[in-house]
Amino acid sequence: MSLDASILARRGSFTLQAEFALEPGTLAVAVGPNGSGKSTLAEALAGLLP
Repeated sequence: MSLDASILARRGSFTLQAEFALEPGTLAVAVGPNGSGKSTLAEALAGLLP
């Protein structure tokens, strides 16, 4: 099983676009400065954004 994700999320004037694929056993970390979309990415992956 693998995780393939393509995300487009908008919050006000902020747009997050991300595409990635993870294989089993892969560790992935989202890093970046404040306001770069880390929490938005996590919420989109969790299905919390429309």
